[in-house]
Amino acid sequence: MLGLRGGYQGTENDEDWPAGCYHCNNVLECKDGTWFNEHSRGSANGGATPICYGDGGDGGGGGMTTGKILLMGDSDIEGWDTSPDTFPGSANVGVGGATCKDVLKDADRLLAKHRPTTVILVCGENDLAYGTSVSKTFERFKDVVEKVTAFGTRVIYVGTKPEPSNEKLHADYREYDGRISAYAAALAASSELPPLRMVDSYNGFEDKGNPSSLYQRDELHLSKAGYKLWDEWTLKVLAEAESGCTVWRSGRCTQGGDSPPSARPPPPSLPTQAGLPSADSFVGVFAGANGKWTAWVRGQHVGGFATGEAALEGLEALEGGPPPRQGVQVLDGGSKQSPSTTCVDPTSDVTAINGKPIAAQCCDKGGNRACRRVAPDKKNDDEGCIAGFARNKPPEVMTYAAAQAKCAALGLDMCEKSCSGTGCYYNNYPVYTKLTCELKV
Repeated sequence: MLGLRGGYQGTENDEDWPAGCYHCNNVLECKDGTWFNEHSRGSANGGATPICYGDGGDGGGGGMTTGKILLMGDSDIEGWDTSPDTFPGSANVGVGGATCKDVLKDADRLLAKHRPTTVILVCGENDLAYGTSVSKTFERFKDVVEKVTAFGTRVIYVGTKPEPSNEKLHADYREYDGRISAYAAALAASSELPPLRMVDSYNGFEDKGNPSSLYQRDELHLSKAGYKLWDEWTLKVLAEAESGCTVWRSGRCTQGGDSPPSARPPPPSLPTQAGLPSADSFVGVFAGANGKWTAWVRGQHVGGFATGEAALEGLEALEGGPPPRQGVQVLDGGSKQSPSTTCVDPTSDVTAINGKPIAAQCCDKGGNRACRRVAPDKKNDDEGCIAGFARNKPPEVMTYAAAQAKCAALGLDMCEKSCSGTGCYYNNYPVYTKLTCELKV
């Protein structure tokens, strides 16, 4: 274990210190923490420890490494021209137009050839652009991650971008990234160090106002300014290799770790509550001393989640508007095979009534408007139905927060009625609504 104390200290160009990433801990004339030296060769210096890949002896770092970095993915990887300097000794095998399916096909060969200890991965946007569903694209992504981590390699996923020329895909991008952030948390729960870490590029660009200067003229591919942010954010993740953080946004940890590093003292007018982060800008999830998880979005919060994954679903819902603080009603879907109404806690992990999964359904904004058991412009089939086609199998298992987040990602709202007879065979199951009720203590 390297024990990287002191955090990321910044960049320099100094021939007297190791080239690339290195770490100082009680080293003379070096502030404790991780540094990135832009010098092409650099030199060994006392106890400063190189932590990025060197070339095995030709460089000034003395050949001491933690392994090679392999960049895999689509045109965003292929066009990352600064990667050789940002990650010394790395290999960039990006291919323009590649999908997650393409990356998976080449993974065995590339892993065997390069034998990396870290893969920087970008894929999914092309899958979605070619018409693949979010669910299928996410399954492909998981297959890639499973392949890479089975090789003993950790993954840094650099997320989607809010490209000005692709606004019609933004909802899919957000849902896709949301699933990956939850997946990263789930993997971390059973590992000493997170096998999958994520750079939240979409929200990072939004934090900057998503100016056109971050993109080329096609408003799709990144400009030098866009890649400069990717350089900075990805180096931060590499520098905090021993951290339990699973999602980084604008250089700050927003998921995982012992505590939210981005929390800061609030302005005097912002009320605080014991045990919660007091930051009006913090977005993320964290576990309290009682073991329960809280989702926090810029001052709004919902607590009491049993797991980090459940809190992440609540986080997605909060970003689209907080779920009701009272209970919500689960109604019979229309066949009278379930209780007419059941009151459930919207922050709980409840996903079934009397053993039957609760089906997610959406409505046009306004609640009482048109029902949408089938997503807009989709068919009444397994891909188009909000929770899958439930004729010969049960609907997809979702918590209330996950259902609300899915509706929000589609530009829809939760319903105020059962929506009986509107497709997907949900009549045979209980269904979520936004109707409130009084929870029993």
